[in-house]
Amino acid sequence: MLRTLLVCLFVCGARLAASAAVPASSPAAIDEPRVKATLLAEAKVGGTEVTLADVARLEGDAAAVAALGAVPLGWSPSPGYSRVIEPARVLEAVRAKAPGIAVALGGAAACRVFVHEERIAPNQLADAARRELARVLAGRDCEFDLVELPREVIVPKGRAGASVAAALELAPAASGALAVPVRVLVDGQPFRTVQTTWNVRLYETAPVLSRTVRAGEALDASMLAPQRVELRSHGIGAPLAPNALFGGVAARDIAAGSAVYAVDVHRPVVIKSGDLVTLRVNKGGISAQTRAIARAAAAVGEVINVTADTGRDVSALVVAPGIVELVLAKAR
Repeated sequence: MLRTLLVCLFVCGARLAASAAVPASSPAAIDEPRVKATLLAEAKVGGTEVTLADVARLEGDAAAVAALGAVPLGWSPSPGYSRVIEPARVLEAVRAKAPGIAVALGGAAACRVFVHEERIAPNQLADAARRELARVLAGRDCEFDLVELPREVIVPKGRAGASVAAALELAPAASGALAVPVRVLVDGQPFRTVQTTWNVRLYETAPVLSRTVRAGEALDASMLAPQRVELRSHGIGAPLAPNALFGGVAARDIAAGSAVYAVDVHRPVVIKSGDLVTLRVNKGGISAQTRAIARAAAAVGEVINVTADTGRDVSALVVAPGIVELVLAKAR
């Protein structure tokens, strides 16, 4: 009896085992992972982005391995730092970027990622800024010196070597300190900007006083002579041209070799509002004059509105007490 029972149990078990077997062509076999991914415990990467191929060994279908290997896992850590990538992050990225590929993930509990480093020498940064200064100041009478050599910059080593580029939006208008930004690019993408500081000296030939002038002394063009001078930002405008001194007196003592600015010149009022003035009109080589009425008070060298005897209002330059001048462009 016992032997018969044992035989029955053996037969039933064999039948159950046969019914549970799955042939190789069944759907379950087809759904088996096409790629096996083994997460590394530590990886060192290049460039600014981490991919799955950087942190795992991939085995399986070649096309699937290539597609999975390119799945991005985020930015590379900065030089001197690391980041940890866990299996959950890998699976999340695979589902988002390669949902049609089955993957079996094993290996380490997490991968600590470091980055290959590249060093940008201080002279390389300074040279880029120097080239940019030379470009924007081309044709100008100038000198420039680096205030302090920048520090070495450490960046992730990219697929290709890092590059540097400096760019100034505006050329300096006067002497002084100037910051020139230098961008460090990794794989063509900006990674860091380094500021370099320069002492820039700009020069031009400008009219300056050939002798010292005292306050209250009348000014005229004969007092000025051309000289190479440094352009400085005074916040008071550009130096006056020789013809702009006519009719003015020095508002303060001005040393020899100095340029003369509008604030240095006092211009007494020579025409009052309502005065009858002589209006000169020059057109090409032809000159004429008529009478006009001033509509504002003015000094020599200033422009005012006057009403001509024809009733027309025009703008005219005060050239002397009681005399204004309108210069018309020569007709083409």
